[in-house]
Amino acid sequence: MDIEGKFEKKIFRFKFSKDIVEMLIYFGKLHEYDNRHDYKDAWKRWYENNTEILQIEERRLIELGFTGNIEDKMYKAGRYYFRKIENNSPNLEDKKPEETFINKKRQYISLSRNILNAMDNHITTNIKNDNYTPSNGLDNFYKQNTVSLASETLYLENNTTLKKNEIYLKIKKTYKNRYYLIVNNKNF
Repeated sequence: MDIEGKFEKKIFRFKFSKDIVEMLIYFGKLHEYDNRHDYKDAWKRWYENNTEILQIEERRLIELGFTGNIEDKMYKAGRYYFRKIENNSPNLEDKKPEETFINKKRQYISLSRNILNAMDNHITTNIKNDNYTPSNGLDNFYKQNTVSLASETLYLENNTTLKKNEIYLKIKKTYKNRYYLIVNNKNF
């Protein structure tokens, strides 16, 4: 917590700036069909040629709190993600609506108010711990609320089209969204 009593915003996913993403996409598409060795050689040359711009991005990420190997992060993003993006666009908003969504609107399935309240209470109680993250908080939440989660899962299996793994993902996503809302003081 900071001096004013508000929660410090921890960053768990460090994203590249838009310019760097565009550069990585271009490089990835240019070398999309290279074998592993050719790709790595081209990467080394590209990284050396763009050192100045990439060092600015490195400083930006370090200021945000990133502690890993930034060149490795860029390499893996370019090699395994950006080179496979269609239409050279990582943003869904750049695509036409009919390409991203089916015309039918899905029915929203919400969790019970009891589970949502339990999540909120769990997050607000544990967020002050230094080692608390949404991921380990979710694990702890599952351990502490096995009975209510089992009945919620049973209810959703019987009254919706969700399967067990989809219900788990729904609970996980809801917990992490509740965490985000609490950290940003939205509606809480």
